[in-house]
Amino acid sequence: MNQRDWRMTRAYGRSKLCNILFTRELALRLDPDEVAAACLHPGMVATAIGQRGGVVEFGWRLMKPFMLSPEKGAETSIFLVTLADPKPFHGGYAIRNKLAQPDPAALDSRLARRLWDESARLVGL
Repeated sequence: MNQRDWRMTRAYGRSKLCNILFTRELALRLDPDEVAAACLHPGMVATAIGQRGGVVEFGWRLMKPFMLSPEKGAETSIFLVTLADPKPFHGGYAIRNKLAQPDPAALDSRLARRLWDESARLVGL
């Protein structure tokens, strides 16, 4: 949250790390017999994320023809929500319909708990 050091790509990467950390902490708090929590990487999807202008956005627009369509990018999400038995994915990180090993920082349980606590504080819980 340091605005002096803010970069779009760094903020995006941190948001993805936080998504995995938050999912892992949420999974600890849920009964997998009742509901499963999982997160995923949809792949490089051709979205409108790079429509503002600037160098990074220009690069994004150049790469768009080689990216997944939004429909293809949704396949892992659809896979996860339609699983007959989602328990193997509970607390997991999926890429292309398979469990994947995230970056080591995403496996830091203390960091996941700190993120959860700070998130709760920021929203007044």
